[in-house]
This record gives sequence, structure tokens and C-alpha cells, in this order.
Amino acid sequence: MKLPHLATGASLASLTLLVAACGGGSGGRVNSTPTPSPSPTPSPTSSPPPRARPTTSSHSTPAPPCTWPAWPTASPTGWRARARASPTAAPVPQPMANALTNSKTFQAVSLSWPYAGKSEPVPFGGRPKLRYEVGNDTIKATNSDGHEFVFETPGIAQGFPFSSPATYEIKDANGTTLQKLQIWAPAVDGVRLTYLREAWLYDETEDQVGRAWLDQMIFGFETPTNDMPVSGAGVYSTAINASGWASGRLYSFFQDAKATFDVNFGTGKISTNIFLVGIDSDRSSTFDFGVIFGTGSIAGKGPGFSGIFDDGKGVFQGAFFGPAAAEMGYHFVFRDDLLDARGSVVGRKKP
Repeated sequence: MKLPHLATGASLASLTLLVAACGGGSGGRVNSTPTPSPSPTPSPTSSPPPRARPTTSSHSTPAPPCTWPAWPTASPTGWRARARASPTAAPVPQPMANALTNSKTFQAVSLSWPYAGKSEPVPFGGRPKLRYEVGNDTIKATNSDGHEFVFETPGIAQGFPFSSPATYEIKDANGTTLQKLQIWAPAVDGVRLTYLREAWLYDETEDQVGRAWLDQMIFGFETPTNDMPVSGAGVYSTAINASGWASGRLYSFFQDAKATFDVNFGTGKISTNIFLVGIDSDRSSTFDFGVIFGTGSIAGKGPGFSGIFDDGKGVFQGAFFGPAAAEMGYHFVFRDDLLDARGSVVGRKKP
């Protein structure tokens, strides 16, 4: 696997060893990361407080990252040739599964990782996207470069909507993985979301400058425009899965990091803050990078939305999912003179 521009010095072999050292087992398995605790409700100020710069004095040679970007909050199943995954338990019936009686194209909010260059979040409805074919048990995945890959998904009718993590692969005649699709249901407060899923689409053949080798996606059953609330407010419980690079060291934001997300459906205005408390790559210490304050708005009648952090130092793109905007998710990128961070925030509307 190639690494993005921030960590091009590490090799695939090094990354494999690091994943194992940081909680991954054999066969491509990675241990689950903890679910964040409920988010506090901050009182935003007009500008964020100054950020202290982390020190590496206790580690003269910082350890390479466990992975870049962060692994999903749930462990994917073992990799199998042509994606012949077999769930170990019957999935819990959910409304999303009952709705999949016909083939469906899933639009997505995405964050693409070019082989070289900067990644930026893509609005809901652009590339990439996924199409599930009921009749032949396949998923056609279109990446951000417009390339299409067809993954065989036998038994997916029983496993959809991916209440358990699943990994699907396309391999060449020698057994080398060419493309890989990982899909899982993120959890908020220990309970997996119903209508929203996350996915990573890898293309190991993308080795040209400017082309994407990884597309992160948030997709599912988006809220129809005629079901978007037009009045009232929504406060969401959230979970974050992100990574950031600062002072030559990689930090993961998932355990102690938190986020808030509030929306006024009457005005369409959105407020979201991220508390960036990161764990360094060797998991020996944490560092508090402070809070970034975001504001945005719903696009038209929805379900998409977008906004910025800290006067343009960061951006986010997201969408609402489920009936009456029951769930939401967004990808974000944030860069200042200290930190380069990116990842996802997902959430469930509180009663």
C-alpha cells in the first residue's frame, strides 16, 4: 500500500508490522478502537485559543505511524480472495436492510487520498459512489478518478446493511490484491448506526501523481428532501475517527477526541466543534491540540451540508441519513501552522 504525501518514507512492510504492533492481528485483522464518550457542549468563542506545540523530547526518534489514515472504529474481517466473506452470526434486522429489495446506487460524502498532493472532502452526490446489485450479489464501486471496480459479494443479501464489518477484494491471477473495499457500521455511544455506513475503497494500481489510491466514503440511506425537517433544532451524539500530523509525529483522534454537532433546521445553520485530543503513534502519550470551531449550512433542501473551521483553516462536507435526519456524517480536513488533520465525524440525533 502506498502512503500519502505526509508519510511517503514508510514502506509497506513497515506499515504491516506497525499495524500488528498497534493492535492488529494476523490475516489483516485490526482490533476495534474504543468508542468515544458522549460529547460535552462547549461555549464557542470568537476565535480558538493558541495551540501549544507538542514536544518529542522524550522520544529522540519518533516511531512511525501505526497507520495513516486511522483504521476504522470497527475491525474488518479477514481478507479473502474475491471477497468471499462469511459472517459468523446472523445480522440484526434493521430498517435499512428491509429497504433493499431492489438494486440501489449509494451517493456518498467522500475524502480522497491522492498518491501525491493534498486531500480534500467532496460534497455529497459526487464521486466516488457505490451501486449494489441485488440480482447478482455485486457492488460496483466508482472511485474519485472515475474508475469502476466490481466486487463479488456472495451472501450479501443476508449480511446487508453491513451491521458487521466486511472486506471485499479483487485479486490478479497471482493472488495479489488489486482493489479492496471495506465497509462497516460506525458506532456512537456503543450502538451502531442504522442508516449510515462508512467505506474505504483502495486501488493498489494507482501509482501516478495526483491520482487517488484511497477513497473514504460516508454513505447509506440519505434523508429524502421531502423528509428533511424544516423547523426545530437537532443535537447529535457523535463519534470521531481521524488522524493528524504535527511536529514530525502522527496522532490519532478517536478515544479522547470528541465532537459536537447542532443544526437549526429552520434556518439551515450548522455548528460543529472538534476537541482534538490525540494519541501519538506509539500510543505512549496524548496531546491536547485544543478545539476547532466550525460553522456551516444545509445545501438547499438537503440532505447535503458543508462548512468551514476556524475562518477557513478547515472545511467539512457531510449529509443527513435516515428518516427526519436521524443520523449524520461528514468528512473534514484541517490545516494550520501546527497540525494537518483529517477524518470523519458521525452522529445520531438525540431524542
